[in-house]
Amino acid sequence: VWGNTDADAWAVGDLGTTLRWNGTAWTSVDSGTDADLRAVWGSDADTVWAVGHDGVILEWDGSAWAASPNPFSHSLYGFHGIWGSSSNDIWAVGDEGVDLGSGGALLHWNGIAWTQPSTGDTAGSNAAVWGSSSNDVWVVGDFGKTLYWGGDDWTPRTSSTNWINDVWGTSSNEAWIVGGRGTLLRWNSIDWTVLDSGTQHELHSFIAAGSGDAWIVGEDGTVLHHAY
Repeated sequence: VWGNTDADAWAVGDLGTTLRWNGTAWTSVDSGTDADLRAVWGSDADTVWAVGHDGVILEWDGSAWAASPNPFSHSLYGFHGIWGSSSNDIWAVGDEGVDLGSGGALLHWNGIAWTQPSTGDTAGSNAAVWGSSSNDVWVVGDFGKTLYWGGDDWTPRTSSTNWINDVWGTSSNEAWIVGGRGTLLRWNSIDWTVLDSGTQHELHSFIAAGSGDAWIVGEDGTVLHHAY
């Protein structure tokens, strides 16, 4: 789910589902695809992107969804995350294949076309992407993968040996990652610090609702409230 205002939000899901919130109710909008959609992000009400299985990339232009071609020349399993700092600086991440440990897919939108920059990483899918600015972006994924974009190139940063499912933050000095076996880590602008989540359940998503107030959800109905 992604929201532009409290009266304008999008949710995406299985079989090409796209729903739009107008402040009162959700309305189904034809996406033009039956591929499962896994993430949505926008820069404003008239510029929204959705990504999903089979390498699908959709763009909302204010009136309709349209497919956007990506530069992968081989079979692409799918995308799991998308984030941008503006309408001409967007990152999409996912899998190159269906096999465990297949390479991570990463694309960048420059306002004109999607390109495939090299990260130097060859193993493990990419699960999520988040940043605080165009020069401060994180990508996380399988086997504890944590990649950092500082504006020039992608570099690995040590975090965890467990699988990572999500990354989210409030600034360049404060970010969080969650994943398998209750993995919870916090970035303090220098390194990642392991915190005790109090559970061994797999954690899927993190969001800070306000300063010092965060929520985490995971498998088997796990819901954690984290005060920091």
